[in-house]
Amino acid sequence: ACGDKSTDTSTTEDTDITETDTDTDTDTDTDTDTDTDTDTDTDTDTVEEGGEAFCSLYLDTCTEWPNDADCVTWYNGSPMGTEGDAAGATQACYDYHLDVAVSSGDTVHCEHAAGAAPCVDEVEPTAAEAFCSLFDDTCGAWDAGTDCVTWYDGAAAGTEGDAAGATQACYDYHLGVAVSSGDMTHCDHAAGAAPCEDPLDENNMN
Repeated sequence: ACGDKSTDTSTTEDTDITETDTDTDTDTDTDTDTDTDTDTDTDTDTVEEGGEAFCSLYLDTCTEWPNDADCVTWYNGSPMGTEGDAAGATQACYDYHLDVAVSSGDTVHCEHAAGAAPCVDEVEPTAAEAFCSLFDDTCGAWDAGTDCVTWYDGAAAGTEGDAAGATQACYDYHLGVAVSSGDMTHCDHAAGAAPCEDPLDENNMN
């Protein structure tokens, strides 16, 4: 008998299937709390500036604006100056004197605040005015018969440094010497005494 070939082809394939547990737990908690609290409290009260503020305070303090020119236009057209200025045609001077009027109750400062002296432009003195002012300060009051300014202006100019002759230059020279040296005899010369006098007319000389 033929051999009993019993072929047990029993292939047990135990295939463990890998269990892929893809647990994708995407918990995207986007909590965007955009609290845009725009509290725009716009208080549009009109704030007076410059000429308007000045003129309003002026009328409250001084009662009446005294000038022909409009107050705001006049004030805004003036130079600013420097805070605290007590003289000069500037806004700073007007402000200063108005503040004094407000704080002290002295309304004479209202005139200053409206452009009266000392809140005026400084005017450069003429040569005659400067001479006569210096003469008064150095030599005392002018006592000649002719007004000092009129007398000085009526003299010839002369040449700077002249020490003789009826000229402004001679008067200036001797007044300058009186100032620098303290020798008051030069005051007489500066006032037209010799040598600051016209030379004698030769026709009248003997």
